[in-house]
Amino acid sequence: MKSEWAAIIAILVLLALAGASIVADFGQSWDEAANYLYGEKALGYYLQGRFLQDPGEDYFHGTLYFMAWAQASKIIHHLAGSWIEPDARHFVNYMTFLSGALGLYALARRFAGRRGAGIALMLFLTQPLLIGHAFINQKDTPFMVVFILTIVLGVAMSESWIKTAGGLQSRGAKGIHAVVTLFRAWLKNWEEIPLPRRWTWTVGLILALVMAIDTACSLIAYPMMRGLVRSAYQGTAPALIAKLFNRIAQDAWKTPLDAYLLKLEIAHFWLRIPLLAMFGAIAAFFFYSMALERDRAIWRSLIKTAALMLFSASALGSLIAIRVIGIFAGLLLSGYLLIRGRKRSLMPMAMYWLFAVVVLYLAWPTLWGDAIGRLWTRLVATSSFDPRAVLFEGRHILSHDLPWYYLPKLMAYQLTEPVLPLAMLGGYLAVRKVLREGLGGNEVPLVLLAWFAIPFLAQVTLGIPIYDNFRQLLFIVPPLIIIAGIGFADLLSIVRPKSLHALLAIFAIAPGLINMVKLHPYEYSHYNLLVGGVSGAYGRFETDYWCTAFRHAVEHVNGEAEEGATVFIAGPMQTAAPFARGDLRLTKDASVEAPDFAIACRWNLFDPDFFPGYRTLVEIGKGEAVFARVKSRE
Repeated sequence: MKSEWAAIIAILVLLALAGASIVADFGQSWDEAANYLYGEKALGYYLQGRFLQDPGEDYFHGTLYFMAWAQASKIIHHLAGSWIEPDARHFVNYMTFLSGALGLYALARRFAGRRGAGIALMLFLTQPLLIGHAFINQKDTPFMVVFILTIVLGVAMSESWIKTAGGLQSRGAKGIHAVVTLFRAWLKNWEEIPLPRRWTWTVGLILALVMAIDTACSLIAYPMMRGLVRSAYQGTAPALIAKLFNRIAQDAWKTPLDAYLLKLEIAHFWLRIPLLAMFGAIAAFFFYSMALERDRAIWRSLIKTAALMLFSASALGSLIAIRVIGIFAGLLLSGYLLIRGRKRSLMPMAMYWLFAVVVLYLAWPTLWGDAIGRLWTRLVATSSFDPRAVLFEGRHILSHDLPWYYLPKLMAYQLTEPVLPLAMLGGYLAVRKVLREGLGGNEVPLVLLAWFAIPFLAQVTLGIPIYDNFRQLLFIVPPLIIIAGIGFADLLSIVRPKSLHALLAIFAIAPGLINMVKLHPYEYSHYNLLVGGVSGAYGRFETDYWCTAFRHAVEHVNGEAEEGATVFIAGPMQTAAPFARGDLRLTKDASVEAPDFAIACRWNLFDPDFFPGYRTLVEIGKGEAVFARVKSRE
């Protein structure tokens, strides 16, 4: 088992290195710059003395990922000097995606077997659609990843609780009475411990509790540290503190005091989590070490369950703090826990949701002013955005008027050819097993089927508006791929000889690998052979809908334009500006007469009035599909 996980991690490390080598090829997505600013702004609520103060109405969705993404990308940009800021942001997105791949394997391994989990992982990592979004999509990809991790941790927590509850019940009591019995035995053992040892533990625990409260509330230590930094800056600190400060902050006179206090505040904020975790570990070790020898197994189980509950609830709270429909993951896990544990699952489920709500509140600044009202507003408005124009089957329609087959057709066209046949086989096998054997032991496949089917059927039957193909529903692709892994594993069980197994695996992942190479760096515009590839989809369906091709278009202009040239941008300025030479004058003003260059993307490519007298310098695209066009006045 250890060698298996070592191999998986080694593969993901190699993929991380491969991603680092190509990250500078990707253009910037439509909302990337705005989302980065939202992350910076939201983080400011924590670090500028405004923690838990009402920030007013803000970005519609949660900003948790944007905060972490903004800070991590700053660090990456500082370390990788050759990367520009969008490259650093894209690498953080990609590493987030790889963590989701690890979670997907862990979930698939539980019931699809080693071979099924392996092919599910390979299918996941060779979907051009997902790989493209892995780099450039800071909204839907992180939500998909945290959804996976929430399900993985939630299933592990549920199974640990069922095992723990069974152990408690074997002691002759049920539910809370069994816990009380266990604590009584612990107290009896505590009374038999020598007094000096009890005093040592008591004083240690009191100190740890005081330090934990102070760390959480910033009552004593943090104000003292601020005072020490201020006195060190002013030259009045004790010699040891002054010497340490001067070693860390060389040429401090060049930097204002507020800058050092802000750095201290940031460091203190991020150190709270590991410090509180350490204090929790001390408390857990105390209770375990004071237990009777015969009780230690159940104490280990309780501590493990409590830790998994904290991690799982934190994941759920974080998921909802990214997008409010993350509540769906909590409902899935609650159903799973109820099916597995019935009445004895009510208490852990209530604690699970309580912890998740606390994390959600702390992680989403917008909720600090009116938590219930603003959460409810976002939940209700999730499916009622303003209509967006969508290119589908060669015509532009509004996102509120999509035909019922919009989502099924796009999923059939944009996932690689083997996924849906394998998923249908795996789904059939999972349903047949549940019908034959009942729910006992088959709850996880049922969770996967519900994870995919409920959002899918809701969109198809209720006509929930989506746009940019189906990027908002990328989170339903992982369960489909895991179910496809079940189908593949069953296929291998009936194929003889076994020498053909490797060949079948190659056939399963080859379409994705080939198209990832052919489409790079526009993998997210992938269409399979059912529609004739990206060439067959061009003009009929959305391809590079975020105009990421503007990066290469602008870089081409950089090499052609004279100093101070004017460039007209027919599309989102924010996807072009980061890559332009500093002297170029980019404009969207249609009244500007005779710009030197004109760049178009998306629907503007089909506009016959787009500078008809200009010469086409270059067309950026793949196959017969054009993603951006550059025209020159001369």
